[in-house]
Amino acid sequence: MGIAHSRSVPNYIQLEKEAGRELLNDPDKAIKLYGKALNYKLKNPDNLHASIGRSYLMIGLIYANMKLDNQLACDHFLKAIPFLEVEDVSSYTLAYFFLAVCYAEIGKFPQAYETMRKSLEDRKKAFGENSSEVAMSLNGMAYISKKEKKYEQALDYYLEAERILRDLPGNKAQHELADLKREFFYHQNFDPLEANIKTSIAVLHPDLSYVYFFIAEVLLKLDRREQAIYYIDKHFETLKNQHENQQSYQLYLQDQIVKTRELY
Repeated sequence: MGIAHSRSVPNYIQLEKEAGRELLNDPDKAIKLYGKALNYKLKNPDNLHASIGRSYLMIGLIYANMKLDNQLACDHFLKAIPFLEVEDVSSYTLAYFFLAVCYAEIGKFPQAYETMRKSLEDRKKAFGENSSEVAMSLNGMAYISKKEKKYEQALDYYLEAERILRDLPGNKAQHELADLKREFFYHQNFDPLEANIKTSIAVLHPDLSYVYFFIAEVLLKLDRREQAIYYIDKHFETLKNQHENQQSYQLYLQDQIVKTRELY
């Protein structure tokens, strides 16, 4: 029995590695592979509660971002929450974040605001009032407000997220993503499921340059064109600074600046 169990653990980890490789090419296959790994964990739950929660979270992310089935995504985020609550506060608050976004996508705005506020308040307690995690939830509140066409409210949330991110040293999300890629590709014992979830966090994290872009977008909706131009310029200025050593990207940005200013 002991030998069978020791072999089964690498098997479910291997399933998750394979699922991660299939994410972009075949989301349906990735879901099946994550599902097989999840079924193993549910049959052997000892010391795997947080990992079970991350499995539900990852499958929910695939349904939300690649399959565009927000109801199934909501179902999986809801299942993830009780498994994550005690052992993994980062993924726990992230599950609330994505659940709120799903509610907004299907038009359940009261539930969306309530759920995103839960993510916001829990992140303030866990990570501090001026953390990048709090900025992410503020960005989420702005997104919901924008979906509901409450543009003044969205602007307030975006400006608060901008204040936090502007005062943080460097670009935390980009550094986290780079570290995770190094861990994932060079250390075979690194948890591939956790890597894929945290990569999703980093990709969706409110980078300061794009918060500037979102502010400009909302200001245009409010017919405040001059202010919108100021923030779109800030967007491109920040991007240029982030990629100052990449000549090809600088040329691409210059072209985009010209095209965007024509639109504004």
